[in-house]
Amino acid sequence: SSPVGFCDGLIGFAQSRNSVLHDTLWHGHEEAALVVLEAGANPWLKTHAGQNALDLARARGLERVIEFILSYSAETR
Repeated sequence: SSPVGFCDGLIGFAQSRNSVLHDTLWHGHEEAALVVLEAGANPWLKTHAGQNALDLARARGLERVIEFILSYSAETR
């Protein structure tokens, strides 16, 4: 992709007030979401619309992400 297109994407992302994790889930990028989660992203942060990562993963049917978040939740209790 061109640098201009990349910059336009970053500007749009910044204006959305969503995290990188939210963005990857919104677009259905399961592998990228797992990498971000494994790097320590907080799955309980909410989007500007009030959804957390689990909500977005469920909406997209991303089973591996759902399992990761649920196991993360069980481990941190």
